[in-house]
Amino acid sequence: PELKGQEHPVVAAQLWTRSAHAERPEDLDIGISPSHLLDPASSPSGVIFSLGLELMLARSQGFVKLASTDPSVPPRIRFNHLLDPADMQRMVAAFRLARQLAATEPLKSLIVEELYPGPQVGDAEAEIVAALERGAMTLQHPSCTCRMGRPDDPLSVVDAEGRVHGIEALR
Repeated sequence: PELKGQEHPVVAAQLWTRSAHAERPEDLDIGISPSHLLDPASSPSGVIFSLGLELMLARSQGFVKLASTDPSVPPRIRFNHLLDPADMQRMVAAFRLARQLAATEPLKSLIVEELYPGPQVGDAEAEIVAALERGAMTLQHPSCTCRMGRPDDPLSVVDAEGRVHGIEALR
């Protein structure tokens, strides 16, 4: 039967690998999946799949800060994706590996054209960096995770009981 909408698997295949800049065994993840980000009508074949590049244990850190004491005012959110040079190096390696995979059978024969970032983005590092800066986003769980630890740990948000450091009666 023809798959539609939510019936598509989130990920059809997963590749865990390591870049030359890795600090741990598996620092990159490339997911091959039916694309939910692009309209299949934009593809000459009517089918779209994506090679999603995922960086494990990023060094770059963003923040969420209150903009006001008024709860109706949205917070200030800065993701700061790929701000750390080591993160960018690893993602450039993932980008190059994804293109190498796309140029290898059986994927090669399935691809009519690269839609994003597109063939206009070459293999030069500056072009890849610019494409990554334009397209980086948070994946999976952009909230609801934070470091647990002691109040004197500057990266710790909650204690072992889930109490938010510095704010009474908030878990």
